Amino acid sequence: GAASDVPIRRREEAYENQRWNPMGGFCEKLLLSDRWGWSDVSGLQHRPLDRVALPSPHWEWESDWYVDENFGGEPTEKGGWTYAIDFPATYTKDKKWNSCVRRRKWIRYRRYKSRD
Repeated sequence: GAASDVPIRRREEAYENQRWNPMGGFCEKLLLSDRWGWSDVSGLQHRPLDRVALPSPHWEWESDWYVDENFGGEPTEKGGWTYAIDFPATYTKDKKWNSCVRRRKWIRYRRYKSRD
């Protein structure tokens, strides 16, 4: 029936994490105790964009990765970064004097393409 023609979409997410460095500002150089530079939302799972694979040949990518410039329903500043005192902590879209870490969410959609 018509219902089977509706494409199934899934959203993949990955987080880019950075730490403030007094010498050069925010950078990928994280502390050994920190999370991965690219991770899932928890920070525990390593999740670089080029390693996020389709689950099977029945899926196809609908878009490239892009930065989510929304945070809690409000737009972030350009670039999509949200800031915190440390990992893991409460993130805010405003950079403060004590913001030592930042992260931003990357999103990509995949679509189920097999009809059988």
